[in-house]
This record gives sequence, structure tokens and C-alpha cells, in this order.
Amino acid sequence: MIDAAAYCRERDCLLSWIVNALRSDETVVAAWLGGSFGRGNADDLSDIDLWVVVEDDQINAIAAAPSAFVRALVRTIMEIEAPGNAPSGGAYLLTWIDGASGPQQVDWYVQSASKAVRPANTALLFERQPIPVGYPREMMSPEAMRAALNDAVRDSLLMAFIATKHARRGDPWTTASQLMHLAACIGTVEWLLEHGTSPAFDDRARSPLPNTIPATRDDQLAWIGASLGRLTALLNAQHPNTLSNLDAAIRTVERWLGAMDADRDQAPANLPGRPPGS
Repeated sequence: MIDAAAYCRERDCLLSWIVNALRSDETVVAAWLGGSFGRGNADDLSDIDLWVVVEDDQINAIAAAPSAFVRALVRTIMEIEAPGNAPSGGAYLLTWIDGASGPQQVDWYVQSASKAVRPANTALLFERQPIPVGYPREMMSPEAMRAALNDAVRDSLLMAFIATKHARRGDPWTTASQLMHLAACIGTVEWLLEHGTSPAFDDRARSPLPNTIPATRDDQLAWIGASLGRLTALLNAQHPNTLSNLDAAIRTVERWLGAMDADRDQAPANLPGRPPGS
């Protein structure tokens, strides 16, 4: 059994070690925590999302070899480079550090001082010089809001349609994955309506997920139906008639779900020759 408290203590000691090592490096300008630590909802098993700001003349070498930068600070047991996750002109490295309670994951984001802007939903560790703080973005124009909502609602309907098909086929693993995608899409709709801006990486809202994963087809179809009901309630309460162009699509998916629900006493569909995922 994992001792979550011990794992947390080990993680906190690791973070303290890393911060002290960064402080001792004169080329490091600032550091802060993002992710769940930045949002203030980290738990005993949360990973460390560490943002490091360095002098401008250091960033090219670090971006070319982020592993060398990290290994000078801490010993890793696994590393994954993902340049697409890096800040502009900077570096990203996912690392595991071995521990008695299990691997500790630290995601490193390194950027230059001249390009650094610290998001408001972060926890500052230290800074040698002031780093600008990025505050919430301006509200979207009505036209931009309509376009963003249109995309998010369309994505939600598509996920509901696909999830219903997989539930009808008796494909629980794929259905469970699609339910999470559906929750994310509806969460984006909710974020747009509540904040008037597109969600950033750490802002991504989530429609509530059940405490117990819906394992049976009936439970899965019921959850999809409840999600569609929540989607239409959100739209009708805050932006009635804004997306009237999607009314037909919403009604069609509702009818589709109703037909599947009425058909639930039948055995899961088994269609020979059906292309996977179609």
C-alpha cells in the first residue's frame, strides 16, 4: 500500500532541495510552481510543475540540452523531452526522480528572463528581479465568444455521439475514455460562459465526473444523457438562442441517445466487418 503522507513528505523534501540548488545558481533569475500547486489544490500525490527563469545568455544552451541542466541539479531515473510543451524559446523536460515511496515527477519549464511572464495562478518560489505577472485576459468580443462556444458545443455533441455508439457496442474502456472527453468539452463551455475568455492550460474546467465510473451500458447512457441535459441547461440559462444554428444538431443527438436508451435491453451491437472506431 502506498503511504501517501510519506510520498508527500518525500516530494516536499525534493522540492526544497531543488529550490536551494536553483537559488545557488546565479544565472537563475526566478522560479515558481504551476499546475495544482499554483492553483492551490495540490494533494499528497500531485506532481511538481516547476517553472525556471534564467539569464538570456543561458537559454540557448539549456534549450539545446535540457537534460544537462536538470542533471546538474538532481539525479533522474527517466526523462522525456517534449519541445511542444516548452515556453517560447525555452525548454521542457519531464523527469522522474527515484524515491523510497515511488517515483517523483517533476515537469521542468525553462525560459529566458526577457520573455518571462508569470501567470497569476502560480506560487512564486523566489525571484532575484521582478518578473511581470500576467493577469486574466480581456473578455472576448461577442463575435469571438460565439465562435468559441460554437466550437466547444460542437465538440461536446460529437463526443456524446461517439460515446453513445461505443456504449451501445459494449466497449467499456473506449466509452470511459470518451466520457472523459465529453466532460472536458462541456467543461470548456462552462468556462467560456463563466469567464468570457478561452481557458488556458491550467484553466481547463471539467464537467463533474461521477465518483464511480459508469461500467454498465445503462449507466453510461444515463450519464451521457445527464451531460447533454447539463449542456443545454447551461446554454439556455446564460446564452439562450445564441447558438440556434446548433439546435438541430442538439435535438438529433438527443433523439439518437433516446433511441439507444430504448434499445438497451438488446445485446451490445456486434457488427462484423465494422471498421474500428467508426
